[in-house]
Amino acid sequence: DLEQQLVDWSLTAYKEILSSWMHMLTIRVFVESILRYGLPPSFQAAVIKPNKRCEVKVRAVLANQFGKHVSNHWKRSQDDQGGKGPGGAGA
Repeated sequence: DLEQQLVDWSLTAYKEILSSWMHMLTIRVFVESILRYGLPPSFQAAVIKPNKRCEVKVRAVLANQFGKHVSNHWKRSQDDQGGKGPGGAGA
């Protein structure tokens, strides 16, 4: 009985923590977009995960489309880490 209560509580807590974490990440995207990258407050954030084959092409298209908002931080990260995104993960 106690084990089942622990499992139930853990599932509920996990859902709450995950929801709160996603909320914090959303706030971070908004704040960093304005403060670090200088975007206007009215923008739309999106997550893009291209195939490995298309990654260079997608980055080129995005840089061409949104080049005026490209930060020096992103350029430095690519140069320092062999063309990969921040953290060396190849975002």
